[in-house]
Amino acid sequence: MSQDLFRSSRAGSVSGSYRFFRGLIRLWISLAFGNLRVLAAEELSASSPAVLVVNHPGGFLQALFMIAATGRQLGCLVDRRQIQGTTRKFLARRFGMIPFEAKDEDLRRATETACNILGSLGAVAVFTEFQPAETRQPANFAAVTAKMVLETESRNSNQLDVTVVPVHLVLSRTRWRDGELLVHFDRRIKPQTYMLPGKPVADRLPALSAALEDACGKNSFRLQPEDIKLFLADVEGVLLADLREDFASRKNWKQKVEDFKLSGFINEWIEELNRLDPGRLAHLRQMLRASQQAEQDAKLRELEVEAAGPRIQSAFRRMLGWAETLLGFPVALYGLLNHLPSLAILRLTGLTKKQNEANRTAIWISRAAIVLVLYVAQVLLCNHLVGRAAAGYYALSLPVSALYLWRYTLLLRNTTRYLYMHARGPRWASEARKKRREFVTELNAARDHYVEAIGLAS
Repeated sequence: MSQDLFRSSRAGSVSGSYRFFRGLIRLWISLAFGNLRVLAAEELSASSPAVLVVNHPGGFLQALFMIAATGRQLGCLVDRRQIQGTTRKFLARRFGMIPFEAKDEDLRRATETACNILGSLGAVAVFTEFQPAETRQPANFAAVTAKMVLETESRNSNQLDVTVVPVHLVLSRTRWRDGELLVHFDRRIKPQTYMLPGKPVADRLPALSAALEDACGKNSFRLQPEDIKLFLADVEGVLLADLREDFASRKNWKQKVEDFKLSGFINEWIEELNRLDPGRLAHLRQMLRASQQAEQDAKLRELEVEAAGPRIQSAFRRMLGWAETLLGFPVALYGLLNHLPSLAILRLTGLTKKQNEANRTAIWISRAAIVLVLYVAQVLLCNHLVGRAAAGYYALSLPVSALYLWRYTLLLRNTTRYLYMHARGPRWASEARKKRREFVTELNAARDHYVEAIGLAS
């Protein structure tokens, strides 16, 4: 299937069907994931046979990402279990994907298909996989890729000049359509460097396999060791906080959170995630920071409320504060409307700004003069419109409403703000706990995926 689709790929040509469906996939990526950015695409030759070694655990979705990011027609080796369902099977056939299972015979057939594509000057993609820390054997992807390249060269008298390009794939998982898919083509590897004239393929495998592993291990998007240590420390703190809350909800629970610490398995998994899927690690780190920020904000507001004193701690005083806030609002609004002209002129003349001690008296005299002149003008206007009696009441209300506007401003700043924070405190604490649990859920999902990938799932 895949071999036939790649007969037209000589000199880098792309079939019309492949080009059409690739355009649809690019449109889907832009709608669902955001921007697709390809870095150093010149490392991939337009015509010579090429093997893209993608430094990311493989899957159907990752194969579509590589097809969208690559200008050439690309055959991707994908685990058969990832190609389930009518839509996936249809797209796999359209894009010439090479399904395989981790069995010797099935993997041999998939490798044979890939060798034929390379022999026709085509391009294939191989994905890395998670490796348990205790294994000392070379990664399977490196051995398979090295054997594929050397076997292809051997069949063509070492004249094919196959190029191997490590690729780093990073998907920043943020809000819908607000992320970015990065595809970085790293410096190409020339397998000819590892050719040993007169030696069989088996003798040349270790050197090329080691070079492939080393190149893929140098992920340019991974976090630095210091950042990893800080992240692990923060993860431990969040998990202990979650345990502490769980233990506190149980009656007569004697176990203490101090008895727990982060396991070595988690450290190993985070290191692997940093090496092969830094996009997911960055997403976890972002969720952790959001959780920590929400919890810190909730605690700071709680401290502010506690520092407000008796006016907040007394239920009766809180009731009085809310009552004045609601009932005094119309009076304060009336005062604000009356003094809008004064405030506008004071702002335009710069008299609302803080002044130094030398001219403070002159500034206050100027402010009072402007306000009094506007008072007179407003009273005269009221007298003209509605009569002398109403103007008299209006003149009396001007200074009274000004005093209450000042009083209401202090109320909002010194009492109502704390009343609101006191009322919202439980909601903010609940939102912080929700963010923490969302992070723990995402962390567990990523860990379970790793467990399944390395074959530890029961």
